[in-house]
Amino acid sequence: MSESKSLKDNSFFQSGTLDTSSRQFSVARFMANLVALLIPIFGAKLIEMQNMLHVFNVFVLSLVFIGILTF
Repeated sequence: MSESKSLKDNSFFQSGTLDTSSRQFSVARFMANLVALLIPIFGAKLIEMQNMLHVFNVFVLSLVFIGILTF
């Protein structure tokens, strides 16, 4: 099995359609909802938290990109 084939099999998109019933998609959706619900619970201001999450994503996406290039 080629590497590009295995990477495609692990994505949310199977054969050009979004596979919302996969476990990987459900976990990602749960994590996104959890973060979205925790922001008001802690009493944080929405705009400040959005800015903080954007800055956080810059570092996380950079680490993911480095990880993809090294492995």
